Amino acid sequence: MRKTVLFALTILAICSEAKADCLAALKPDQIKIEDNFAFEYQFLKTINQSNYAEHQANGNAGAQYLGISGDVGFSEFDKKRSEFFSHFDEKVQNRISSNYVFNGLSALGYRAYSDCIRQNAPLSAWIEDYNESQVIARVKSYAPSGYKTNLVVSVPSNPKPRPFVGAGEQQLVFNRPKGDDLLVSIQLDDEKGNPYASAVLKLGRPLHLRKVRREEVVHLPGHCGAGCQGHENGCQNTQDIDATPRFGYQFARDPKFTVVPNPPGVPGSIAHLEHKMDIGPDKLKVDFSCVADNPHGQKFVYLDVSITQFRDVIEEELPTQ
Repeated sequence: MRKTVLFALTILAICSEAKADCLAALKPDQIKIEDNFAFEYQFLKTINQSNYAEHQANGNAGAQYLGISGDVGFSEFDKKRSEFFSHFDEKVQNRISSNYVFNGLSALGYRAYSDCIRQNAPLSAWIEDYNESQVIARVKSYAPSGYKTNLVVSVPSNPKPRPFVGAGEQQLVFNRPKGDDLLVSIQLDDEKGNPYASAVLKLGRPLHLRKVRREEVVHLPGHCGAGCQGHENGCQNTQDIDATPRFGYQFARDPKFTVVPNPPGVPGSIAHLEHKMDIGPDKLKVDFSCVADNPHGQKFVYLDVSITQFRDVIEEELPTQ
């Protein structure tokens, strides 16, 4: 059996004075949160093209504040920094802050209210312990001395619930097949069968989560042509590649270049092919250049660039039947 945070959603039929006593604890507190960006502003201003590599090596070239990966170039960093600065007025950089003020129930107020309810409620119920096959609950009555009430439970328990005469408590054990959700309605009825107080016990099925990587291979076409008019590398005719991953995905660093057979009637005789590649999680840019083996006439080579795009998702691991 393992210990857990105990919880029960209690539906109370409280007498009016007890309820009024507890309402004072529900008075909302004014909660203030302030974020100051002056340090980030000053720090980012110290980074320039000459010291950018050093900041990258130390892992503090703006990824923490700008949300960019640590391997982008200075120009991309500078662009993101400018966007960050555009939200603020440089003349008031020492007072860059945001304030949030709202009314809410503090943790102290919540504890005071729950303690008050527990002490004044005619009925309370909570989960003491559980495992994958059973749930142990405790039910406590705060009925007046000598006042007889019957305990009615919506789910069979062992032992069976017995009547309360005034205050008291008892333990109930519920079966929990296959660790399923548990929802139990508990009610106190007076001797005439009229509802006096009620509560609900609720325990959700435990979630088993795992991280799963989803991958897709993307094929991107390109071509390079060269030759004509006596110049081996003249008359360049290229289709470069400039691509971004699907929304929510990012590129892996695994591009593969494959020469595709030319369509019928298209001359394909290239002596030398080169490419220059710029790759990051959110972009792939490939520039081609080629030299034909014959300077007379245009020669083409067609290419397929395949790259994996992926994303990590959290999903529930369902139990096997």
